[in-house]
Amino acid sequence: MIRKFIKIGFYSTLPLLIFTLLMKFKIINEIVNTNFLFPIVSVLFFIEIFYRANIDQKKD
Repeated sequence: MIRKFIKIGFYSTLPLLIFTLLMKFKIINEIVNTNFLFPIVSVLFFIEIFYRANIDQKKD
């Protein structure tokens, strides 16, 4: 179960990054109200980076 979440996390990094940048530069602000989405997506992105770093440290 945990491996499935990690696998999904690996595939969601790039879309989260692109979505975060689009919200940061207000490209999709007209379509979606991103006042509450930007912090959520940013936190998800950095949590994933943190977990990847922990997994890489455990492998060494």
